[in-house]
Amino acid sequence: MEQNRREFLKSTAWMGAAAMAAGCVAKANTLGSGIGAPMHGFKVAPMKTVRVGFIGIGSRGTAAVHRVAQIPGCVVTGLADINPKMLDANKAWLKEHGYPEPKEWGRNGDEDAWKGLCDSDCCDVIYSATPRPLHNPINVYGMSKYEGEKKVKDRVLKYYIVRISWVFGLNGSNFVKTMLKHGR
Repeated sequence: MEQNRREFLKSTAWMGAAAMAAGCVAKANTLGSGIGAPMHGFKVAPMKTVRVGFIGIGSRGTAAVHRVAQIPGCVVTGLADINPKMLDANKAWLKEHGYPEPKEWGRNGDEDAWKGLCDSDCCDVIYSATPRPLHNPINVYGMSKYEGEKKVKDRVLKYYIVRISWVFGLNGSNFVKTMLKHGR
């Protein structure tokens, strides 16, 4: 089916109207407010460096690691995958191109190892390049962590959030290893 510009604009206008009617706007019916609001206008304080962690570094994930590593101001700080060959290949590529070595999760084949990346404080953004069935569990887990921390920050004047994986996690540096290193 061929479509001219006018027909394209008409059909996209109808799709937009249908999306609005289906409830794809905030509860207050204004853009940018309420639960489920679009990210339009979302702002955070500028960051000199954005630390990015990747979950799933197969073919799509590897390409994403390569792209993101080359963006000025972005640093790949974490990789999670159950395939040790993919972890090795991505770490080798980063090293070969002069980027710092990221922490890793999942080398032992643990399918829930990605939670360690979510729980760690090594990244500001988590990029999920996993198969589609894993997208929702990963997103829900990440959001629940964020919501919990946000509630603490909103209700308590003085707080200290401890990320459990850093206290005794098996992968990378942890509290016990750090204390032993500094105690010597």
